[in-house]
Amino acid sequence: MGKVFFLFLFQNALKQLIGTVKFFPGARQMGFYGKELFLKHHAKIGICLEHTQKAFVPRNFYLRNMLREIGILIRKEFELEMRNKVALSGVLLYVITTIFVCYLSFQSIEDQKVWNTLFWIILLFSAVNTISKSFFLETRGRLFYLYTIASPAAVVLSKMLYNMLLMISTAGITILFYALFLGSKPIEGANLGMYLTALLLGASGFAGIFTLISAISAGTNNTMGIMAILGFPLILPLLTTLILLSDVSLRGLTWEYGYREVMILGGINVLVAALSYLLFPYLWRE
Repeated sequence: MGKVFFLFLFQNALKQLIGTVKFFPGARQMGFYGKELFLKHHAKIGICLEHTQKAFVPRNFYLRNMLREIGILIRKEFELEMRNKVALSGVLLYVITTIFVCYLSFQSIEDQKVWNTLFWIILLFSAVNTISKSFFLETRGRLFYLYTIASPAAVVLSKMLYNMLLMISTAGITILFYALFLGSKPIEGANLGMYLTALLLGASGFAGIFTLISAISAGTNNTMGIMAILGFPLILPLLTTLILLSDVSLRGLTWEYGYREVMILGGINVLVAALSYLLFPYLWRE
């Protein structure tokens, strides 16, 4: 009965909090997504009351609730990007300008290793310019607002998934312009399935690592310095493995020659996601 009474009081307090949400800094930028998240948390408290009385809580209740939050936050990121067009326009400008400068310098590149290495360097710096500012651009009021309506795991995973989609789109655009300006001869006869797998895992790895670093450095006074210190040792094994795997695919070799690199890249992506899920709640409290 004590737990039920406590949850009842918490439910009433949450109702009052929903009524005053418009006064939170950052509420106007969040739009109706904050209200929807509040209503979902409100429904969660009601379900908890019902199931506490029955002494039963479904196993997948918290998982379903977190998936709803992630979906709403990803939709919020897309809405803000479509409204501001900062990240997408900035990365497109950087990619096209860099590739055009390379075209003026080399005209065309026929050596596979040079072609491959230069491509990954361009994609790496486009990720640095875009994803490293994920949490840095968030205002303090908006972060406080997110703290009141969503779990920290949902916040960091939604940021990571959105950045992965952004980087995969960027990688696709980059490879098209890169092959158009600098020639597609190095990919003739390549194992395209393996190369596309490397592209997908590499873009996801860049997004995951730089999202985690951005979350860590956002609370410090020297954001760019912390990112440089943490970014180099974390990104180096990913970059070297990507160059090895894409080099194997460009030579047209079968999957058995690149299986180890694919497993390493997949493990790095899973490890980064797990670290973000476990460590971000502690950073979020600060």
